[in-house]
Amino acid sequence: MLEGKYKGKLNPRYEEPQHSVVAQVFRGLAGKKVVTPSKDFSSHHQQSGVKCSIKANEGHLFCLDKSFMFVPKPATYISFDTISVIVMSRVGGAVSASRTFDITVITKNAGSEHQFSNINRYVLDHSPLILLLTPSK
Repeated sequence: MLEGKYKGKLNPRYEEPQHSVVAQVFRGLAGKKVVTPSKDFSSHHQQSGVKCSIKANEGHLFCLDKSFMFVPKPATYISFDTISVIVMSRVGGAVSASRTFDITVITKNAGSEHQFSNINRYVLDHSPLILLLTPSK
């Protein structure tokens, strides 16, 4: 079966980290692109996502190449193409002593808002998050 239907799509043996193998197997079986975290972003803990909250739900916000994804609940996907404005709050002034900050993403369609709160300030100071949020020319 590997030689017939999946020839060139699956390898008989993989010698890579588990997450990479799972992504390659899914890509081979489904024939679809698997979305992976951006290589341009890693947190201060060398992770692909940052811990934050949407309302009372804790999870992780992942910076992908062309979108943001928050998991596990509520699973939220925001394409960069649909973003109108990104507002960062609690980052300076009198509240600069705070250990966390918020990011609010306002989309073009109906102006819906997604607020990612309680992001560790260390992420802001020690990762390329600002460069990722700055529009490219």
